Amino acid sequence: MGFFDFLKRKPEPAVEPSERPSLIIALDHWQAPDTEGATKALEPLTAQKVAISLDAGADDNVLAGVVRFGGHEVRVVGFDVAVPKPVMEKTVECSAWKGEPLGRLQNHKAHLILFHDNGGKDTADRLTALFQIGAALGGANFAGVIHESAWTCSSHELAKEFLSFDGAKEMRESLPPIIYFGVLPFTEGKDSWVATKGGHLFGVPDLMLERQGEANTDLFGLLHNIFVYMTQGTRISAGHTMQTGEEQFFRFEELSPDHKYYDWLKGAAVTLELVRITKEEVKQRG
Repeated sequence: MGFFDFLKRKPEPAVEPSERPSLIIALDHWQAPDTEGATKALEPLTAQKVAISLDAGADDNVLAGVVRFGGHEVRVVGFDVAVPKPVMEKTVECSAWKGEPLGRLQNHKAHLILFHDNGGKDTADRLTALFQIGAALGGANFAGVIHESAWTCSSHELAKEFLSFDGAKEMRESLPPIIYFGVLPFTEGKDSWVATKGGHLFGVPDLMLERQGEANTDLFGLLHNIFVYMTQGTRISAGHTMQTGEEQFFRFEELSPDHKYYDWLKGAAVTLELVRITKEEVKQRG
């Protein structure tokens, strides 16, 4: 990353996240979680007592309860049905997963929903706890994670890494987009963009830019780096400029409601578009 030019503006106050995180835990088939096994999986990850209280419904096709883990309080509901198709379309069906990981997600038959109600120092900490609890409750029946608010999903194998203290710490600190937020390509005919989803969970704007022939991987990396900067306290608003590399310059502008594909590209809260500019335009604004 090069430099940020804040145009001599005063620092902006931090924005509170507009939503508590939640995750969907896809299951190969309907089966009440092994609470004893889940407790044993979670205990090495916290110095506090783990408490799991789950009750099946009268017809055994629903589940509800609470998990208390490491200062987090997480509400759990479960259903003996697959995740609704509209949710699958924007998370699993457009994902980059292939083979067995994708197949298990596509063919799951039941699911749990985990709602983070209390505790946790920040969004990354809360999401980490949700992944840990979800992997523990899923057990051998765990097909993967669907993160609807961020338009993304994770394989069961990747999510199980959260049951390792070191693995969870590494992912929490690096904020990989396939886990904590979404970075997706959007294409319509010859037009193509890359956009993030889930910024509102962290109290930061979502980002988008037109691809203009650049490789998706390069643009994914750019948006990921900016996202991490923002979660570390860098406040970015419309009018700010940025340089990356030797000769690449951008200005941040609020995504216009008049954009032809506004409904696709906008995030749940503020969305900023990265507009390519020249070095001379940066100097003119300084």
